[in-house]
Amino acid sequence: MYDVALTTTDGCGPSTTPSHAPASALDKAHRALLANTSHHWHKYSKPEVQLEPSVRNWLVMVQNHRHHKRLPAVPRPSMPTPFKPDRLLEPVVFHQLLALTYMANWPSYPEEYVQARCHELASYLASMAKRLGKPPPDVDVTPFFLETLTEAAGIPQSAINSTENDPKYISISTHTNSVLHQSLQTFKAISKSRFNSRYSVDTDLVAWILSLASPTVTTSCEKLRNLTNIPPFVLSDILLRTPMSLNELELQHDIWNQFKKPIITAYVDKPTFLKSIINNMIFYTITQSPSTLPHFIRDTFEFLNSKESGCSISLLGVDYLNELVWDVASTALIKVNVPSSTMKYIIRSQEVLVACMNRGDKAKAKTYQQLTLKSHMGIALAINTMSNVKAAQLMTVAEKRFFTGEKSVPNKDMLAYNITKVYLSKEPEELVENFNSYAVDYSHSTALWLSFIKRLQQMGLLTENRSIKILNELTKIKHKVIVSKDIVSLLIKPIRGLNGLHAFISALRDIDKDILKAHASTILPKYMTMLYRNYGARNITQNYYPWDPQPSKQALGKFKGFDSVEDYARYLYNHCIRNKSPRVIGAMLQGEAMSKPESVYDLYQKELINKGLVPDKTCLTALIRASMKPSKTDSCILWGNFYAPQVAIHEFAIHVKQDSNDSTSSIVPDDTLWQQYIRMLSKYSYSFELSEIIQWWEKLGFRPKHTTLMLLLGALPLDHSNRHIRHVHKVRSDNERMGIEAKDKEWNWPTVEELEKYKASQ
Repeated sequence: MYDVALTTTDGCGPSTTPSHAPASALDKAHRALLANTSHHWHKYSKPEVQLEPSVRNWLVMVQNHRHHKRLPAVPRPSMPTPFKPDRLLEPVVFHQLLALTYMANWPSYPEEYVQARCHELASYLASMAKRLGKPPPDVDVTPFFLETLTEAAGIPQSAINSTENDPKYISISTHTNSVLHQSLQTFKAISKSRFNSRYSVDTDLVAWILSLASPTVTTSCEKLRNLTNIPPFVLSDILLRTPMSLNELELQHDIWNQFKKPIITAYVDKPTFLKSIINNMIFYTITQSPSTLPHFIRDTFEFLNSKESGCSISLLGVDYLNELVWDVASTALIKVNVPSSTMKYIIRSQEVLVACMNRGDKAKAKTYQQLTLKSHMGIALAINTMSNVKAAQLMTVAEKRFFTGEKSVPNKDMLAYNITKVYLSKEPEELVENFNSYAVDYSHSTALWLSFIKRLQQMGLLTENRSIKILNELTKIKHKVIVSKDIVSLLIKPIRGLNGLHAFISALRDIDKDILKAHASTILPKYMTMLYRNYGARNITQNYYPWDPQPSKQALGKFKGFDSVEDYARYLYNHCIRNKSPRVIGAMLQGEAMSKPESVYDLYQKELINKGLVPDKTCLTALIRASMKPSKTDSCILWGNFYAPQVAIHEFAIHVKQDSNDSTSSIVPDDTLWQQYIRMLSKYSYSFELSEIIQWWEKLGFRPKHTTLMLLLGALPLDHSNRHIRHVHKVRSDNERMGIEAKDKEWNWPTVEELEKYKASQ
């Protein structure tokens, strides 16, 4: 998901454009592209960077402008091959998107800049038309085309009417309309000469652009409904987005499974682009559906190696497979931190990748000979979750094989080795010593810093003060290292209060004055959550940030111009956070559960269900907490015609997995969520639902903590609980007598006496 409305803003808050569309961050794949492009520009000190006219480079140019054009990027005048008709369409759409972006954001672009860019765009289109060999047909910019796309750009007609007499707007719209006119002529020529007039402007082209300008995977797919022969560049755009739910990830998988052949065929000469698609899907499969990762990898690489694909596994090569062996483990453990129970899928995926090395050009080589030091480190990271001893043994094997002195170790492999040594550190002293040792040569490595911070967190050493101290250290080397979203996300977790958050934000500002805009999607949900926790407070220090309203709009005696702290939190949610994932929505719902519980279910429906998003644990927690709030006249509130606890129980049953094989629901509650659910059932005497939980846990394979189990037993009728306890202890006694060893994952059941003592203390 990304801010694909064609309007841009300064990074947070209201837009300076007619649309007032709030901003957001790019997708992960596009952030990486922008970072790499900026890195090469700084490294080689070029006056400008020329970008190929493609959809993803359009996104980079738009985001770059949002950050004050720090990167002087212009379209590259390179022509696509005429032998791949699908590739001819993308530059035309790129020029239309860029022209519409200039039109949508005309107040923030200098007139001379737009004029120069439009001249370049027009020259490119003229060269393209000449290359087609036939004069393009005369086509007007139809009212339907312009009205539909200005609507997609987020420009209301009232805004156009109010600015149509502005001299600057007239000048810019004249240049952009000329480009749109020329691009439509070129599109018609391509459709006629290469596709037998298969594509039309009002049916196909408009739908493509609306899809590209849609904010989510779901809405993007909806714009393409009923279309046939969708070009690979439109499909690829969907695959490079951030899926905001499991349903959206499944949509991406469906598109890949159905259209991977035309996508691979279209971009067979661009392996880097194909890798970015595969990498993006692997990343979000790890985060949202790790159990499907082995199948996705097997299916993808078996297709690449088949005759059906029209290419070979050598297209991406053994080197890429080695990279993925490392990436799936480092992503799961360092970037995402998946539960240990899902690491078996990561290990299985690595096995699939290694098996793929036995095909293609190097099939005759023994598998272990093709593994690099970096892939050894990936396997060691994954195996460490199952056995520290085996991981240590593999590290020793790798050191003996690659550190012989006969060959130099590639820098990227050496970095992976250092990251692994840091991550596998067992004691705090060893961790600090390893990091300080490796940071001498690799202090510029974002991944090394990330592994160090992640390990600090796992050891319980990442405190609020230490987070701010690490940011201050990064400030000292800010010209060498990129402070990534992953680093900021980790460092902000231990921040507990508004004063600590202000110190954190101040430290970020010292690194880069624009970094708050780049990381607003990470900072704002945390800030919003803290504000909700302080609802009703009157003596909170008012620190001002880039996303706040202009000082002239602020009223004396109010919190930043708002009647209350929670009203300001609502402003942040509604106007400053564009990409609302279930996690962000859950944070808002938890805040509203404290301040306005009667509205929580309506917000839950509006922000999640009506938008096709699937709630996560935080959303269900908010629903349960709100349902336990009393009304003015009753022990609980009403949501519609039902008591709030009834609604919460219904939603819990829908979205929580019923057993370990349930593929229709997505949530496996942790102990915290189960405890909230049990407290609600107990408070309102839902005895039947309470009695079902033990069997539910058994079907899920869930092992409750002792406190969770004790809470449930304490909520059940005493004779019911005692029967459970006596039965368990009898089974254990019988097993011991028969010599049957106890299972590792047995629950920590109390005795009858312990339960009675617990109930008496409540």
